[in-house]
Amino acid sequence: MKEKTFGDIYIKGKKMLIDGNIPSYESDNINIFQKCFGVKRHDLVFMREKVASFESVQKYFEMIKKRISHIPVQYLVGNWNFMNHDLKVGKGVLIPRDDTEVLVKESAKFLSDIDKPVVLDLCSGSGAIAIVLDSLVSNPDMQITAIEYSKDAYDYLKYNVKRHKKNINCLNMDIFKCHDNFEDESIDAIISNPPYICSEDMEFLQPEVKFEPEMALNGGKDGMDFYRVILSKWTKKLKKGGLLGVEIGIGQLESILGVFKNYKMSNIKCFKDINGIDRAILAEKTNS
Repeated sequence: MKEKTFGDIYIKGKKMLIDGNIPSYESDNINIFQKCFGVKRHDLVFMREKVASFESVQKYFEMIKKRISHIPVQYLVGNWNFMNHDLKVGKGVLIPRDDTEVLVKESAKFLSDIDKPVVLDLCSGSGAIAIVLDSLVSNPDMQITAIEYSKDAYDYLKYNVKRHKKNINCLNMDIFKCHDNFEDESIDAIISNPPYICSEDMEFLQPEVKFEPEMALNGGKDGMDFYRVILSKWTKKLKKGGLLGVEIGIGQLESILGVFKNYKMSNIKCFKDINGIDRAILAEKTNS
């Protein structure tokens, strides 16, 4: 392997990703390079002639080849940043995405006006929503419970909660069954980014997304299974005036609004993500 200096290695890795038809070649190369060599891109200008260790170079090009095979870069580097929080991710857990930011921010606004908020994060995955909510609201009296069914994802949830030193109660439970473990009208807010992709659309997902766990993506025949169970079983747990906030998929707004209106929810609002796509619905439990 003739590439030995940081500069030569970086350029070859970038070319391999381009030749491998990876659209995000620039950012992916930066992330993989930093993971393997601990050198950020802006430092590379001053270190381009530095010679890298053989082991690091091997690791780098192995990761580049895996990325070309469409393994998500987030899984390769093992960590991903969501709203300024570094979260451990890997096989078996959904990768946090910028799409979810609007749900978290709008939910935090609601919770900031409550004295001692009690919050449930359903289908918590890596714990992204619960962890960032805890930071944004910054209320020592807030109680957050994060529920995740997948054992693999639950391990990431526990790790990330501990890593960020959050006082979040983590439960390895199935939200289709565990609603009876919670008292009616005891929760101030229920927040969820549930699986919402239609079963028949699963085979058409991007190659990278197919590496993510199906149970975190597949929302049933029409993509609505989780919304129905959340509204029919879990809204009973909300206090009157309590908040339900959910992320939604592209083109699902009208269908999900129809489900919301079948239950005692009011002040229903839709919020767009950073790309201008309808991405979150927030509503309050009717007081009467």
